[in-house]
Amino acid sequence: MRAKYIFTLLFSLLILASAKAQDLNTKIVADLKPASDVVTFSPDGQLMATAGWGGVRIYKFNNANPILITTLKDHRSRVFSVSFSADGKYLATISFGIVKVFSVSNGSFSLIKSLDDISDDVESVSFSPDGKYLATGGIDGTIIYEIIEN
Repeated sequence: MRAKYIFTLLFSLLILASAKAQDLNTKIVADLKPASDVVTFSPDGQLMATAGWGGVRIYKFNNANPILITTLKDHRSRVFSVSFSADGKYLATISFGIVKVFSVSNGSFSLIKSLDDISDDVESVSFSPDGKYLATGGIDGTIIYEIIEN
């Protein structure tokens, strides 16, 4: 009997905590489809890149509402990771051993580099703080870096 009381009390607290969390800080701005596996913001906060099976979608914010401005379909399958450089000049994406680097200018994205000799186990990509290097990380423990700027 006591276990049933404790379970009921804990369940009630969980429901109350969940409702309070939603009241305090949860707001769905938009239901963006198709579903995305990853999301990142540009350093200035003006752009948001989402990625998954549907390619890479770039949104611009207008009064806190994301508006789709372009879809990058340069990969043939699921995109695992996206990353903006710290200065916002580049966007890198990775899908099954292929890294693509795009130049970013005024909401326009131009493919400038494609690295396709990387392990299929690589699932993350990130720029160095100065934007000169791009590193990839894989589940096999391999870390590879590429010089983007000299």
